[in-house]
Amino acid sequence: MTGVTKRMDRSEQLLAEVTLRREALRKDTDSPVGDEALLQRQLDWVEQMIYAGRCPETEWEEHQLHWLAHQAEVERALVCRSARLMLALEDMERQEPDVFIYDATVLELLHWWREEGGRENYMGQITLSERRALEEQERQWRDKRP
Repeated sequence: MTGVTKRMDRSEQLLAEVTLRREALRKDTDSPVGDEALLQRQLDWVEQMIYAGRCPETEWEEHQLHWLAHQAEVERALVCRSARLMLALEDMERQEPDVFIYDATVLELLHWWREEGGRENYMGQITLSERRALEEQERQWRDKRP
């Protein structure tokens, strides 16, 4: 395999990855992270370099670092939203113990949340300020209802 063929193969791989990441950014319309514009500009730059006949390894590595940070933030935000949902389910059950009596899925989730470390797992993945906000919200729910 010659150097040119090798570079073309790498360029084709990068173009395929650029396309996948663009699609992921396009589908993620309500991302709480807000760095999509930077990621899109980086993808545009990498693509332009590839079409100009260069293999942009340095630029790709820089983009890769931003992409990984973006993915971590999206995951953290998802965990935070999920924790908020689980706390709301707990509150609903606290208000009316039989509310989920016929919903095995919710009962399993609540069991996992309370008994199998789900709460600790999720609350440990979010920022301290997010955790405090969720705990405050939980206290308000409890105080508001008998």
